[in-house]
Amino acid sequence: MSHHFAQVLLERKDADVIFLDCTKVFDRLPHDVIVNSLRKHGVDGCLLALFSDYLKGRSQRVMVDGFFSGEREVKSGVPQGSILGPVLFTVAVNGLSGVVSSKVLQYADHIVLYRKVNSEADCLALQKDLDSLTKWCEEVGLDINPKKSQHLRISNKNFKTAIPTGSYNFNGEAIPTEEEAECLGVTFSSRLDWTGQVDKVVAKCRKRLYAIKAFFPRRFGVVKQLLFKSIVRSVMDHASSWHSTGKGLQKKLGNIQKFLQTIRFGCLEGNERHDVDFRQYRQHLAEVGWHPLWQRRLEGILLNAFKIWKGMFAGGQLILKRDMPGRTTRSQAKEFLLAPASFAPASCR
Repeated sequence: MSHHFAQVLLERKDADVIFLDCTKVFDRLPHDVIVNSLRKHGVDGCLLALFSDYLKGRSQRVMVDGFFSGEREVKSGVPQGSILGPVLFTVAVNGLSGVVSSKVLQYADHIVLYRKVNSEADCLALQKDLDSLTKWCEEVGLDINPKKSQHLRISNKNFKTAIPTGSYNFNGEAIPTEEEAECLGVTFSSRLDWTGQVDKVVAKCRKRLYAIKAFFPRRFGVVKQLLFKSIVRSVMDHASSWHSTGKGLQKKLGNIQKFLQTIRFGCLEGNERHDVDFRQYRQHLAEVGWHPLWQRRLEGILLNAFKIWKGMFAGGQLILKRDMPGRTTRSQAKEFLLAPASFAPASCR
């Protein structure tokens, strides 16, 4: 997704992105729609009967104060927590891309429509796709909430193409236009600036760190380390290996881990000005066997670059070609880089 958006800015164009909010998709998709989708994809015979039997014949009831309600047959949705659930849903909505002319990016119940905008005609074409999508959702039983959906204009221009209707609409309701939109836990801005993403991560991590500090005294150092790795550092590492950040944003993230060391070793946060060269901070990290966050991101960047180079990265062929000549130089390698501005890290450039 970030790769496609980066190409728009690289070409000095605009793009309208619609982040659709699907309401309880795993509960409301009818079983008949799922089975028919499997049949269209070539599943038949005993295998189709097996999937049909897996979905149908289920019932549910409610218990309140020890009293049970009557059982009701479940005619829609996939079993929650199952491995097959997301797969069956993906198969059921796989025909979405054939309904619209705009690009569709989809991961499970996250559906994104985007289209490059050169004139008002492109805006009208995207609105036409939304109208077609409305009819398609009614046919398959997919419920989209326009109020929770978001419209984002990817652009670096000061003067942008106006939407003829003022805003995009889905099923007669306006989709709000935002400066930032979130998808898969990542905040995208109109200029692909990651300040909003870093600020969101820092705020979430600081709340959890203060909770760790409040509930666990200094003697629970090992417990604090375990909690930090499981509920704090995992948040900071999410998708951090592909979006580039400046030194100021890197310092914000690094201060989170540094703050843990202050509460772990009993140091005062105000004394950090005496540790100008970070010697004490690096010593504390060495004692627990950790690395600075910038080093963890660098390792992730190099790992992504290796996977892209070896063809082990989904969509890597859009960024880097593998058919290099036998003997290469840096100048020759640059000719094979297809996307200079991409989520591909600097190690690929």
